[in-house]
Amino acid sequence: MTQEKFVQIVLAELRKLDPASQYHYNADRFQIARPDDGFINLGNIYQEYCRAEKTSGTPFSGGSCGTASPPKATSCRRSSTTSTPTCCR
Repeated sequence: MTQEKFVQIVLAELRKLDPASQYHYNADRFQIARPDDGFINLGNIYQEYCRAEKTSGTPFSGGSCGTASPPKATSCRRSSTTSTPTCCR
């Protein structure tokens, strides 16, 4: 699966979960900006997704990937007290 196809799947799922919010994809950083000024780094999620595609064998409804849905996104935001990103699942 291409990165672009993966991004479209993730964006579609985010919009299903929260249709009132705006999410913006930054292709240069391979990130999705969240409405709360946080962001979702897609690099590791995409790599895990591709590994699952190779090992699972179960068809994915949006393409030829092997997982039933994209892995949960790891979201990061900057702490209000430091400039260090705080990551959580």
